[in-house]
Amino acid sequence: MPRTPSLRYRADRDYYFCEINGQRTKLGSNKKLAETKLKGMLEENSLKNLKRKIEQNRREEDRQQEIKTGKRPFRKTIQETVELCADKLEEQGHVVFCTSPSADAKCPSEKVVWLRNQGFLGPMATNYQIGPMKELNAGSGAILIDDSDSNVQKFRDAGGTAVLFPQPWNENRDKRERLEYVLEEIKHC
Repeated sequence: MPRTPSLRYRADRDYYFCEINGQRTKLGSNKKLAETKLKGMLEENSLKNLKRKIEQNRREEDRQQEIKTGKRPFRKTIQETVELCADKLEEQGHVVFCTSPSADAKCPSEKVVWLRNQGFLGPMATNYQIGPMKELNAGSGAILIDDSDSNVQKFRDAGGTAVLFPQPWNENRDKRERLEYVLEEIKHC
């Protein structure tokens, strides 16, 4: 069983440190501040573990539901959805992938890498926009497909056409055949 990290003092260098998962982290020379930093690190580490466990449980529940019913669960990953939509969207015209990154500094570049790895962007393709202001793309003939009520409304307010992709957190949560719904809505645009 792993030991709980504790605060240690290195007298020759006059700083406090801790080791978490074999990695030593300097916490400074002020003991009170070092204790606060250590507490924050432990809370963050346990939160990451909790999120990982929740995601593992969700995947297992989805797998069990699929085994029992022979049908995929209501949730679909972004990857599955994009893969299903990509060819049909290309038939409608030029596609620009708009995405809002999380606060993680690596997120924007990882999103572009993911799009390239899935075959949606070529090595030199630039048909993507990273940032929260998707309404900047609004205009004649532009269609936004998004799962955020507010993004869809902002896009419409800016003069574009938008389809709200059904998700449990938005007002289209009751739509079960999400892909079919989106494709039908695009036909009417």
